[in-house]
Amino acid sequence: MVDFFNTEKLPFMYYGEPVTTIITNPPYKQAQKYVEHALHLLRDTKGGKVIMLLRLDFLTSQARGKFFSTVGQLKHVDIFSYRIKCLKDDIDDGASSAVNYAIFVWEVGYPY
Repeated sequence: MVDFFNTEKLPFMYYGEPVTTIITNPPYKQAQKYVEHALHLLRDTKGGKVIMLLRLDFLTSQARGKFFSTVGQLKHVDIFSYRIKCLKDDIDDGASSAVNYAIFVWEVGYPY
């Protein structure tokens, strides 16, 4: 097991090829930290991608205004046309979701 935040380079190989994409659904309160570190790990990987499932609100935070202007590389955001449900312990309580989610894609070297 590898501690993501205590890693300075990607030690992973997939069928003998280096990993060039990081995909995850991070805890929302740590989402920006995950994105920043993933981009740091892929900084030398031309075309490397960071793909995150995040709440759409990730775009609207005033605190992240500086983050988006300095990190750049956000290639696109794919917004779900319906609200997905994130189940706790795979138990559906029947309640509807009031949260909008999107897939955020950053690409190393992408000119924003």
